[in-house]
Amino acid sequence: MNCYLIDTNSLITPYRSYYSFDFGNTFWNQLKDSIRNKKIVFTHSVYDEIVEKSEDILTVWLKNIDDLKIITEFNNPNIMRNYQDIMQYIQESSLYKETALTKWAGDSIADALLIATAIQFQYSIITFERPTGNLSPKQPSKNPKIPDVATHFGVQCISLFDFMHEMKFKL
Repeated sequence: MNCYLIDTNSLITPYRSYYSFDFGNTFWNQLKDSIRNKKIVFTHSVYDEIVEKSEDILTVWLKNIDDLKIITEFNNPNIMRNYQDIMQYIQESSLYKETALTKWAGDSIADALLIATAIQFQYSIITFERPTGNLSPKQPSKNPKIPDVATHFGVQCISLFDFMHEMKFKL
C-alpha cells in the first residue's frame, strides 16, 4: 500500500482557494476517507501548523477525523537522524545560500521533518510546492523546496491533484 504524508499547503490551499466547505463537501469527504484508510498520514509538525494557527472550519474538520494517524517525529531517533542529514545537506550544498538553513531550521517549519519522516517510512509526499528547476551553484537558492530536497533523498512528491486522480476522486 502506497502511503502519503501531506504537506500543510495541500490542505490550506484547497480550503482557501478551490473547495470551500460551502460547496466542496464531496472533496473533503473523499479526503477524509483517504485519511481514515491510512492512505494519508500526518506528521505532528504538519498537524500543528494547521490546528495551532486558528480555529477555522478546516481546523475543526481535521480535529474531528476519527483514527487520524499522526507520526510524532521527535520521538523517533531514525526520523531525527534523517532530519539532521537533511539539514546538513542544505548547509553543505552549493545549491543553497546560508539563509536556506535558517529558513528550514525554524520551529514552525515542518518541511524538513516531513521529508525525514517520508524517508523513514518510505512514504511519498503530497505537496503543492514545485521543484525549483534551475538550482545551480552559480545562483544558489535561499528558499529550499520540498520536491528538490526530497528528490535528493529519494522521496517522491506528487501534487494533491495527482493524488486525487490516483485515488479516483469524483467531484
